[in-house]
Amino acid sequence: MLELGILLGLGAALCWGLSDLFAKVAVTREKNFLPAHITGFCGIIILMVYNFLFPPANFPPLTIVYGLLPVGFLMSLGWWLFYHSLQKGLVSIQSAIGASYGLPAFLLGIPLLNEYPSILQMAGALLAMVSTFFLSLASLNIKKMKFDSNAMLALIASLCWGIALVLLAPFAKAYPPQIAVFSHVLFSFIFVTIFVLISGKQLFPKNRKNFIPAILASVDSIGLIFYYSAAAFFYTTLLAPVSSIYPIFTLAFAGYFLREKLKNYQFVSIIAILIGIIMISYP
Repeated sequence: MLELGILLGLGAALCWGLSDLFAKVAVTREKNFLPAHITGFCGIIILMVYNFLFPPANFPPLTIVYGLLPVGFLMSLGWWLFYHSLQKGLVSIQSAIGASYGLPAFLLGIPLLNEYPSILQMAGALLAMVSTFFLSLASLNIKKMKFDSNAMLALIASLCWGIALVLLAPFAKAYPPQIAVFSHVLFSFIFVTIFVLISGKQLFPKNRKNFIPAILASVDSIGLIFYYSAAAFFYTTLLAPVSSIYPIFTLAFAGYFLREKLKNYQFVSIIAILIGIIMISYP
């Protein structure tokens, strides 16, 4: 089950890496358009199909589902801030900073969820998370490096996501993953749509072609299916760090499609991340 949890976490990472790339394309084409609500709506459609094909065995009381509203708010706030950070920042940098959610999930999961991985696994998780964050620094000129507003937005987004994943973990273990992932996406969609309306941003892009990357970014929801399927039996303190290595995939896609150049020590970071994942795979 340990290996399956890691594989599902890596599947989530792959989907989220692709989602960040498509989101970057969408937010840079039109400055007054943040497609998080469109991505969320498409995610709901994907999950409705998923629930139809694989119906959950049981449903929680509505009072418990409503208790997930704070989780939806934190998730949507994270996406809202992260999409703002993508508008002006390099996706390879913002994605790596946003992936720092693994650290608060790791630190909070141990005392709050009573999860106690082995020393080797904790060391591997820390190595993977630190190396992932280093990917963001590797793209900067160290002498001129500044923690700008875009980086701050991505960092706050990662904190929101990390806390939300810990809050949602007991629910994900108690009920079928279909319920957890659908509640996550539905509440996130509701709140992020409110953010769009309040902010005065465009609900729809002026150029219809910009619908395409916004829709493709909903691959994020497929990643959530992988994540919550693993969360049903796998430690959140390990799953969050494993899934947070998705900037590796974002870097690869950004380097190929967006021509963002990688530096030599970014490859060192990637090797360190892979070593961390291997350490996590040993109980």
